[in-house]
Amino acid sequence: NDRSVIKAINGNKIYVDPPPRFALGAGQSINIHGQNLVVKGYLTDEDQDYLEAAKRLGIKRFMLSFVEEISDLEAITNPIDNPEILLKIESPKGLEFISHYPFKDINTHLMAARDDLWINLADKFHMLASLEQIITTDPQAVLASRFLTSLEESEEVSMQDLCDFRLMHLMGYHKFMLSDGVSRSAFIKASKVWKNYLSTFCREES
Repeated sequence: NDRSVIKAINGNKIYVDPPPRFALGAGQSINIHGQNLVVKGYLTDEDQDYLEAAKRLGIKRFMLSFVEEISDLEAITNPIDNPEILLKIESPKGLEFISHYPFKDINTHLMAARDDLWINLADKFHMLASLEQIITTDPQAVLASRFLTSLEESEEVSMQDLCDFRLMHLMGYHKFMLSDGVSRSAFIKASKVWKNYLSTFCREES
């Protein structure tokens, strides 16, 4: 991942150095590291439109990115009655939030969104402890991203991916979400790896 330092801010324009290798545009995400960063509001105008449409259609299942405080959750629970919410934990602030908020009182579960969580952890050696915190807090948590990615380029799963799969399973994760890349180009291969894993390890442990 490319890293740049913010050098100046002029209105809604941010100037960084060095410049990113690739152009940034609509639909692309960036991560800004800073203790003094404050984002006004959680939902964008487009998010609000989608939420209104979901309410009219009776849709109650939502996945929220970068949840870090109670107001992020209330953006959905206030307008929607009894929603089912999956909270993506992607930052140290998100980890701090789930350590003290009793979200179990509502129909809410967690997702360990490993890609952005890895990017946002200053000390990478805290990654395993963070993943353990998420699955301990919510035994039904979903593990997502950087999962079985070797299948995008190979017909056979890599040793690293298989060991990662085993470690996450032993840690307590039983629900996994594939990345867009794996879903588009390697879904059938990933399904076979999943079936082979279950037939190998779950049979041995039963």
